[in-house]
Amino acid sequence: MLDFGFRYLYGDISRAVGRFLQFHLRTATSVQEATQSSSEQHVAVLAFRFGSHGLTIFNLMLKLASAAPNLKFSFFSTKKSNDSFLSASKARLPDNIRVYDIEDGVPMKYASTESNPLEAVELFVKATPENFKKGLDAAVSKTGRKISCMLTDAFLTFSGEMARDMHIPWFPVFVAMPYNGSAHIHTDLIHQFFINSSGSLRLEDQTLDIIPGLSMMRISDLSD
Repeated sequence: MLDFGFRYLYGDISRAVGRFLQFHLRTATSVQEATQSSSEQHVAVLAFRFGSHGLTIFNLMLKLASAAPNLKFSFFSTKKSNDSFLSASKARLPDNIRVYDIEDGVPMKYASTESNPLEAVELFVKATPENFKKGLDAAVSKTGRKISCMLTDAFLTFSGEMARDMHIPWFPVFVAMPYNGSAHIHTDLIHQFFINSSGSLRLEDQTLDIIPGLSMMRISDLSD
């Protein structure tokens, strides 16, 4: 795991916003940012376009941009997903946000097959990280500002290497389903709870009150 500038944002959006801003302000005087004023700092936001991932990090960026108007944000995703995000936002983007389309990896005149729903994911993954690198170069050229921080979907693991090579902080984000993280972290406790409750009637309906963030879930809601 990369430890250079690594921060893992989790939980609800408001806590994620707070964690991001607190760390960014603490590192504003670090070596790589010593010559940059807050108005020159440029945050690259890289989205994984599938499922709820993209919209979650897009909404997080909107909150960050409003809370830190002096920071410049560049958002990167495919044209199809960017169009849907802009439509869903239903409001004019803050002036400190620019949205950039990156290649989705689908060849021209390519006929997708409904029998393989993961086809688009596979093509997109094959196009990474070059499609994002091209997008970053375009953003730097357009704004005249070097990237000073990366905020990315945790699925885009290569972005950690990119941030390390650029000597900038990296914030991998997975806020779409914080319950997953809690379930994995407390696996042993959940197993013990299952064993201790095995004599109860309708065990599958037992709620996981003792697990942080899972009080509304039942044992039957979790996979084996």
